[in-house]
Amino acid sequence: MNFGFSRHNINIDFEKKIIEGCINKNMTNKDIEIVFELLEKYHIYQLNSGKYWKKLTYHSSSYFDGYEWSLYLVFERDKYLRIFNGNDYPDIFTHLAQEIIDLTGKDILNVNSIDEKDFKLYKKYGDEILNE
Repeated sequence: MNFGFSRHNINIDFEKKIIEGCINKNMTNKDIEIVFELLEKYHIYQLNSGKYWKKLTYHSSSYFDGYEWSLYLVFERDKYLRIFNGNDYPDIFTHLAQEIIDLTGKDILNVNSIDEKDFKLYKKYGDEILNE
């Protein structure tokens, strides 16, 4: 799995049990369990669905100064799922980013760069999704 921004990339190799990038460490079984829990909790496999982009749909503006980001999930036989956007994030983004800060102590997803007004909208729509 590879995700992040240009200065905050992380690669996770579950077979080798390593994290490389802005964090380098050997993973324990507990670390692997936490990553899989986050993938499930934040519906990572479904993020390409419009359900996760209400903030963008209902509050789009002509200018949003976000970051280009991508998430690649690489499976056996080089099959992969790519989730990405140029300037906006899925509604659960700030929730996931905060959990990553809690786990790593680093703002890997640059959540602290999000405008307060936008942050409140991500929180609103993300709460709706996570409380379904």
